[in-house]
Amino acid sequence: MRQKGVMMVKKVKILSNIVCINYKMLRAYKIVNLNGLIVNLFWMLVQANVLYAFIKHGISDYSPIQGIGYMIITEALLMITSSDNNLGGLDIENLLKTGDIIYYFTKPISLVTYLIGMEIGRILYYLIWRSVPIFIIGCIFLKWRPILSIDRFILFLLSLIMSIILSNLITFLVVMFSLKSNSNKGFNELFIAISLFFSGGLIPLKFFPKWLYNLTIYLPFSSQIYTPVSIFINAENNFYKMIIIEIIWIIIIFIIDCIVYQKERRNLLVQGG
Repeated sequence: MRQKGVMMVKKVKILSNIVCINYKMLRAYKIVNLNGLIVNLFWMLVQANVLYAFIKHGISDYSPIQGIGYMIITEALLMITSSDNNLGGLDIENLLKTGDIIYYFTKPISLVTYLIGMEIGRILYYLIWRSVPIFIIGCIFLKWRPILSIDRFILFLLSLIMSIILSNLITFLVVMFSLKSNSNKGFNELFIAISLFFSGGLIPLKFFPKWLYNLTIYLPFSSQIYTPVSIFINAENNFYKMIIIEIIWIIIIFIIDCIVYQKERRNLLVQGG
């Protein structure tokens, strides 16, 4: 029992070190983050004003304030919840091409543990240096004053955490499937395009035709952006239903991930020696 406790402490320390290393590595590229921040702010201002104009002309039942808030929160969360950079930003494509992916299946720290540590470090970095600045600057420039009750704020945080988990689970599944072709490029590009459209990253899902909205709201992609943002700006009627949808998809995709991971892990260990 004591030996298990010692091993657990060691794994936690290793995980903490991975988090710190990835955070510090990302922080070293200050110019890259500054450029990314400028791009995010530019698109936030453009999309917020376009959405504001659409709403004023009766395109949606959103209020203009909700439209502005939607674009601010969406742009602030994009680097955290989108499928483009998650899994810790690990270059899976290169690992697949070189065959180095096999090392992550044989090390004492498993591939999953390593990815969790890398992803926590990545989220901390973008939360501090991208999301918070975008949110503050957006509120100032677009004169948006969010009004959020305590219970809705708790639901938002819960939904946000689950959206990050779900986004990583889906991306991990795409990566596992891509192992069969030794490349994740084609799978990843297709997945990112689908995810961005159906998550509400381009426009709110309520702007879709009713039949398409009723479909996409039950897809896992809606949980990545639309659900937490809608809770924040109070743009949906049944938040608890949306939270339940997130939980159900996390369970389903987690089970699928475990099955596929074990299968591909055995295949790689056999082929890799």
